[in-house]
Amino acid sequence: MRFGFVGLILAVLCSVASAAAIVNGGFEVDGGAFGSCPETTPTGWTGGSLCSAGFYGATPPEGSHFAIIGGGGDFPSLSLSQAITGLTISNSYTVTFYLGGENWHSSTTEQVQVSMLSGSSTGSQTYSAPHSTCNGCFGSSGLWTNWTAFTYSFLATGTSAQIRFMNVSSSADDTGIDNVSIAAASTGVPEPSTLALLGAGLGSLALFRRRRR
Repeated sequence: MRFGFVGLILAVLCSVASAAAIVNGGFEVDGGAFGSCPETTPTGWTGGSLCSAGFYGATPPEGSHFAIIGGGGDFPSLSLSQAITGLTISNSYTVTFYLGGENWHSSTTEQVQVSMLSGSSTGSQTYSAPHSTCNGCFGSSGLWTNWTAFTYSFLATGTSAQIRFMNVSSSADDTGIDNVSIAAASTGVPEPSTLALLGAGLGSLALFRRRRR
């Protein structure tokens, strides 16, 4: 019984520490017809555009939709960003995401820069998207078919932060992104609310043990 009570306290504390989440990280909220692209700006995000599986043979790594980030002739000014809430100051967080290159017009490697626009002083990092199986084949089926998972870690300086994904390559093609998620990597100094919750739990546990005696 005592272990169950302690476990409950720990479970509550863990849920408080990992409250941050990516909204619509799989880009499945809005739906759309099979094989269509572009569709609409995905719910929960600023910028970017939805695409569906089957568009020139696209095979997203999760679900039936993914987002595209402009890099050239199709959507040159598109970037994808979201405000993340529920962060704990001084905690480190890791964002995991999948990238897939279009590679329609050329074989130039498509690159995506991830940066924090607010809520963190962590610097930007650039990632190279893998080539599609159709590499420079000018419109044949086989675009957005090869995906790789990447991670980006940042230190929170506020309870909310804005993250941005932006195509920074010289390629005339777009980059696909999918299955974006976030997890607490490490815990810094606990917030007062967390300490209060821990104190209340330990006090209840002490009272319970005293009554059993």
